[in-house]
Amino acid sequence: MKMVKKILLGLTAAALVTSFIGCKQVDDEKKAIDGSNNDYSIDWENSGDDNYRAYKSTSLNHAGALVKVTFTDPKDDNYSKMGVIFDLHDDANKAKEFFIIGLAGTKDKNYYVSKFSNVTDIQADNFGTKLKENKAVEKEYVALGTKTLSQPVKAADGSMSYYVYFREYETSAGSNKAKYEYAVFKMTDEAATSAKALVQKKETTATVLDGLTGVDLLDSGNTDEFEIKNSKLTQNQLAVYAMIPSKKVLKGKWKFLDMYLEAEEIEE
Repeated sequence: MKMVKKILLGLTAAALVTSFIGCKQVDDEKKAIDGSNNDYSIDWENSGDDNYRAYKSTSLNHAGALVKVTFTDPKDDNYSKMGVIFDLHDDANKAKEFFIIGLAGTKDKNYYVSKFSNVTDIQADNFGTKLKENKAVEKEYVALGTKTLSQPVKAADGSMSYYVYFREYETSAGSNKAKYEYAVFKMTDEAATSAKALVQKKETTATVLDGLTGVDLLDSGNTDEFEIKNSKLTQNQLAVYAMIPSKKVLKGKWKFLDMYLEAEEIEE
């Protein structure tokens, strides 16, 4: 007898903890990032002479998420980055391709949004866009330094949190073309709880959280269109990302509050 299982939109946090299994794409040779499932953290000093870059990916594929990014000890002279990577996958040549939203705990140069492709060396300057041969390619949606996010109010413990949202959507029904929408918010804890449910709404605009109180939209946008097949969203891995300059310490946390996953059927 054939059984059909539904993978539902908006897995609960408890379900995510038990369901994140399988092979991971990991690139963190110094083990700077800890964690799994919904929660990741970093407390690491770069004693080397070069910037250190690392990411740690989730195990399952998703089409969007709402992520709380917390700088535990932000300092205005520490331009370390905490970021969220989405649509992480290998291209035909086994190089990495992904979108990234990067944040810093500083008052300036604290935000960028880019797509990278043909990444063969994550430790190379700017993911390898300056290599002499076989360069990586960067598409800048928000170039570093062109927009500055206003800082959230610090919590009692001195930490500071941004909320990063992104979701893939088909640009029009049956078009077989899609985009990612993305946004960065400041939120109260109460608003973040309510926002989790709104991540699952069908509207194709990053203003889906506008109806909430305690929410401040800092920036939003859309990526370029890309091809999909049979009106099916392309689900790829998500990851957390860190960049620590030489002689700096980065302390922070990432928490995936909710995932966006297109419903699909698995036949057994």
